[in-house]
Amino acid sequence: RPVLPINLGDARHYRVFGSDSMFGEVLKRVGLANAWTGATSYSAMAPMGIETLASMPDAWIVLIPPHPQDAFEALAESAFWKALPAVRENRVLTVGSINPYGALPAASRFADFLAEGFSHVRNG
Repeated sequence: RPVLPINLGDARHYRVFGSDSMFGEVLKRVGLANAWTGATSYSAMAPMGIETLASMPDAWIVLIPPHPQDAFEALAESAFWKALPAVRENRVLTVGSINPYGALPAASRFADFLAEGFSHVRNG
């Protein structure tokens, strides 16, 4: 399944990391597809409305902190969030905090978090 690396901005918005980001490059190098195929501009991420998650029903959602605690709590109570296929099918992985501009140490950390997280998945 493709992987969607995101960072929550608030309960209605997130930042998605595209193929031109460090996270996108790590996904490519470990043999995973980035679910986000849209543009992300020079910053390697794009702010998106939470509703766009519905357009990627097959994706794993990888939450990359830090994100506002109140945003995550509000999202977790949201009927929309609970209705997403990834959420219903337990395809949401929260990794540790990673600097998206952290170069090789951050890339290695992200790869390690993915390996650890997906090692516990049975049928993903």
